[in-house]
Amino acid sequence: MSVLYFDVLEIWEVSTLAFPPASRRMDTLNDLLAASDVISLHCALTEETIQIMNADCLQHIKPESFLVNTGSSQLLDDCSIKQFLLDVTLAGCAITMDGSMGTSNNSLSMNVIYRVS
Repeated sequence: MSVLYFDVLEIWEVSTLAFPPASRRMDTLNDLLAASDVISLHCALTEETIQIMNADCLQHIKPESFLVNTGSSQLLDDCSIKQFLLDVTLAGCAITMDGSMGTSNNSLSMNVIYRVS
């Protein structure tokens, strides 16, 4: 198993995170998405990260990969996530429900969504 990561703060030289020596930093988020079987999203909710996982971003995802969101549900574009699950581009998605998943009728409505092919 390889550990790949992308940390935008490292680019700005303000990151305080320490990654294991065997891990590999990817140049862009899109590169990380294209190379990963499991994506674990760990980021704070800011103006820049609201719906960071949207359709434009998800088009780079490796087919049949899994997405785990450990942060706010507002990091995800719920309609895009749902579509990528229905298209089986995403094999599964684990999310937390913090009461802020959006108000559309297409909102994801369960704590864990998993699709088995």
